[in-house]
Amino acid sequence: MELSTLSDEDLDFYLKLEFLEGEERLKKAIDQAYRTYKKRVMKFLCDRWSNYNSEERADIVQKTFIELYRNAQIGKIKEDVHLLKALCVIAHSRANDLYRDKKRQTRNEEKYYHAVGNALKDTLVGKQWESAKSIEQRITIEKDFSNFINSLSKTDKIIANAWGTYFPDEPDYEYIGDLIHEQTGIPPTLPAMKSSVQRIRAKYKEIFFKKLTNK
Repeated sequence: MELSTLSDEDLDFYLKLEFLEGEERLKKAIDQAYRTYKKRVMKFLCDRWSNYNSEERADIVQKTFIELYRNAQIGKIKEDVHLLKALCVIAHSRANDLYRDKKRQTRNEEKYYHAVGNALKDTLVGKQWESAKSIEQRITIEKDFSNFINSLSKTDKIIANAWGTYFPDEPDYEYIGDLIHEQTGIPPTLPAMKSSVQRIRAKYKEIFFKKLTNK
């Protein structure tokens, strides 16, 4: 069957039937749903959650289709609900989850800054960090780093923004590689990504040290 010739309604009906035909056909149907609805789900997020950046929205889209797959596995997809509407409902829920996470992160900022100082308490930098006059003073470090990120090439900017999710741990190179491929059309090599992370890490340390030692 040539799926590109089907109307939205017929494709929706076909895909939901395929969800019921075993794991292999379910996965193929989810892949087709992803190709068909990904951009429309992204547009929904851009319209409703414009405060999120492209990486955050891309992450929500990925989580949305994973949840669709899991729901289809257990027969949780309602026959009378269009897939696009179901996807937008899931995406909205995941966007709300991110909003709540950001709120919790804001409330825990002071604990985070104290933890940084405590972890570095036996060093000069750690002592100066802990004795900073205000949380706003410490935030300037992050602002300086954000300015640095904005000066990077498109690929390095993608890496730096995505790595922020994992910092200070090692980044998820597979995820970052997918982001770069999606946004630039060019699949990156692992050595190139690791080299970029090393440069970014070195710059972060430089900014961190200069701000806290006034050098």
